Amino acid sequence: MEEKKQRNRICLLFAMGAGVGLLFYILICGLAPLNVTEIAWMQQASVDIQQHYAGWCFFRNGDWQFPLGLTNRMTYPSSLSVFYTDSIPLIAIPLKLFRNWLPEQFQYLGFFGLVCFIMQGGMGSVITGKFIKSKVGCVLGAVLFVMCPVMLHRMYYHTALSAHFLVLIALYVWLTEEINWKRGLVIWGILGILCVGIEMYFLPMCGLVLLGYCAQRMITKKQTWWQCGAQILTFCLSALFLLWFVGGFYGEVASGSFGFGTFNANLNTLFNPLGFGELIPSMQVLQYQYEGFGYLGLGLIVMLLIGIVSGIINRVRKEMKLSQIDTSTKVLAEDKLDKETELITAEELVWYKDSNVLSWLCSAVGMIGIAFILAVGINGYLGVVEIWKISLPNWLMSICQIFRSSGRMIWVAVYIFYAIALVLLMKNFKKTPIIIGILAICCGLQIWDGNYWFEYKKYTNEVINEPLAIYDILEQYSSVVYLGYTGDQLKNEIGLFAATHNMTVSDFYLSRNSIDTITNRKVIIQDLLEGKVDDNTIYILNGTRSQNAYGLYVYNVEGCIFGVAHPIAELSSMKVEENEFFYFDPYMTVNTENRYGICVPALSTIEGNKLELSEGQYILEVEGEQLENLQCLMAFKENGQSYLVEMPCGQAENGMYYVFMVNEQITDVRIQFLNYAEQPIYLQKFYLYNSTVETE
Repeated sequence: MEEKKQRNRICLLFAMGAGVGLLFYILICGLAPLNVTEIAWMQQASVDIQQHYAGWCFFRNGDWQFPLGLTNRMTYPSSLSVFYTDSIPLIAIPLKLFRNWLPEQFQYLGFFGLVCFIMQGGMGSVITGKFIKSKVGCVLGAVLFVMCPVMLHRMYYHTALSAHFLVLIALYVWLTEEINWKRGLVIWGILGILCVGIEMYFLPMCGLVLLGYCAQRMITKKQTWWQCGAQILTFCLSALFLLWFVGGFYGEVASGSFGFGTFNANLNTLFNPLGFGELIPSMQVLQYQYEGFGYLGLGLIVMLLIGIVSGIINRVRKEMKLSQIDTSTKVLAEDKLDKETELITAEELVWYKDSNVLSWLCSAVGMIGIAFILAVGINGYLGVVEIWKISLPNWLMSICQIFRSSGRMIWVAVYIFYAIALVLLMKNFKKTPIIIGILAICCGLQIWDGNYWFEYKKYTNEVINEPLAIYDILEQYSSVVYLGYTGDQLKNEIGLFAATHNMTVSDFYLSRNSIDTITNRKVIIQDLLEGKVDDNTIYILNGTRSQNAYGLYVYNVEGCIFGVAHPIAELSSMKVEENEFFYFDPYMTVNTENRYGICVPALSTIEGNKLELSEGQYILEVEGEQLENLQCLMAFKENGQSYLVEMPCGQAENGMYYVFMVNEQITDVRIQFLNYAEQPIYLQKFYLYNSTVETE
């Protein structure tokens, strides 16, 4: 009877919190994303959500393969899993079964965002209910969790990463003593599947909470080491099974070329709003530490401060009273004071009164510590001041690169601090009205501080971007092939059109680089050199002045440079001089390419392919980020001797240019880029030409 009553209470609390989540979703995001046949609102969100949607379209339009998550339409002719477009395979695969009955234009990402809000509110209310019976208090707790900045930051940005309710479920299991190891096997097994099926980064987060759960159970001797080990094994095996089932092990994919130690958290992350707060000023961070965004929110910070200060005051008052009592009666008096001042009434307290507090404290501190270590990683910065720098062996670095955006691990610590704030509030105030009042004030501050989200996360179905002119050309072809590096924005827009018009593309904006696409590209280039040009393919060239060696008719439409087998009557082809060529083969060094361009890692060098240059003055023009720290060198052989010459540089309109002279024809020339800064440099566009010939 008692168990049924408790189950009903949990359901009621979840329903109330879910209502809070629904309300705040409508207030923040509006209703536009819930129209499953509209995608215009995605233009107002981010390039990433367009990637998620295009990945679903490629997958939906492709033939069934096994493993079931594979499609060959976005890395044609090779197959790759929809897992790598963050399209939430746990939803995409079942929906593909009904593709013939779904509307031609159909998206589920909007509703997934709604589910995240509902689950966030529901789990927030249930977790709050672990500490207090007041239903009003649980609703206010749900508001705090729903207005958590780290969740709102990801909503419709990295959409799958909005599923913070997975971490909350794991924390709820950690806080619930009644869950035995057999039930734990089922729960952690399901969580392992959900993490992989929604977003892989939640796997180490929930795994960390699982370790904290096992530590707490073993400290209190409620579970044995082998029972805890069985749960860890179940969690890992279920995750590996689903990863295999959706095709995560299929194809050759770079585990992560760079980013670990760069996409990390700053030591100020818990109190740094990064422009998303109303009161606390933003603090300095390094360029890519937005991945470690861990701002608690003004309301939660105030709530923590109130809990800490009130705890200190209560302790001082207790010591003052004890100091006035005769030593012989001090023990009895202390026991009496503990009962009077320690906590709220037994009727209001739920979790604390029956808990082994030390076991939870140890596991909580352990999880927070590990989360911080993983999030900050090998490069510890407070603002822009370096605190520590650690070098890892290459083999260990390769493993760490699998979860290169390690800054996200800070989310585990964020939600544990939410629980700690509730514990401190319950511990230091006896009267429920006071607790409710403090919660209400903190919720108000959290909402006010999150005003940004109400202003800038509201979406409509108004089309804000006109269709690209290249779309009219693409309609005439069935396949798109990329012959070089193309920025993610253009690649995403072309890919989105191709995905929704039943076309194939040779490459797409993926969460990890596909090495298969690079192998395929070399085969295609060799075919072109042999005169084998496909009439139904449009070849996207390298984003700058392009090759004329392939026998293609080359056109430039609003900055998109492409080649085709036959002339296009309504367009004028580009005049490409023989001396102009795109010298750099970025796919020679696949491990340096990422979504920002060709990466020159910190304190490292990359080089292009071998060239043969005739006499003349050559100019190399480069566009990219942080080029002020880039040094350009020319390595070549002449009369059997090897030379390495630094190129003089200057500021160009959109980047840098480098100049060097060639007095007589030389072979085996390689251009090298040296980054002498402690942050990576990203190159987007570059081309080399003989200015002497062009002047003549």
